[in-house]
Amino acid sequence: MKSGGVFKIGISGIVIALSLGLFSIIQVSSINSDQNIYGLGDAMSLSCDQIDTLGEVLDFSPTGDCSDNPEELARADKYEKKSVYIGIGVFGGILAIVSMFILFYSKRKNRESVNPTVSNPPRTDESKEVSLASKLLQIEELYKKELITEKEYAEKRSKFLEDL
Repeated sequence: MKSGGVFKIGISGIVIALSLGLFSIIQVSSINSDQNIYGLGDAMSLSCDQIDTLGEVLDFSPTGDCSDNPEELARADKYEKKSVYIGIGVFGGILAIVSMFILFYSKRKNRESVNPTVSNPPRTDESKEVSLASKLLQIEELYKKELITEKEYAEKRSKFLEDL
């Protein structure tokens, strides 16, 4: 897989992780605020099923029409989902960490491909000849411009030719 694809996967993972984390925080915060407001009342109220079970255990029959408060039931259902939302948040955190490692890996791969560990690739004979020819031309020009002496020119020329 190309490093560009790995980079896109890493960025997508981070975006998804942040979305899951934000969703989780909002839901848990909403549940906590409901529990702070209605907590004691919800804890003290009994549903019809709980009243019937209590009546069977204590051997009495409740009187009157029993009807559950739909708001209390909805909040109780919401309270039970708090652990699910916390789990979603934890999963988002793990996904964020994995995505960061993926991004780090893709960046590292890009750097390695740009700067390989071998700084000087092996030269071919043809490239040596071209480089030697250009060096000989350079020292000849320096000699013609009288920037180096005849002795220096001869030494450099013989050194370059020995390297063949």
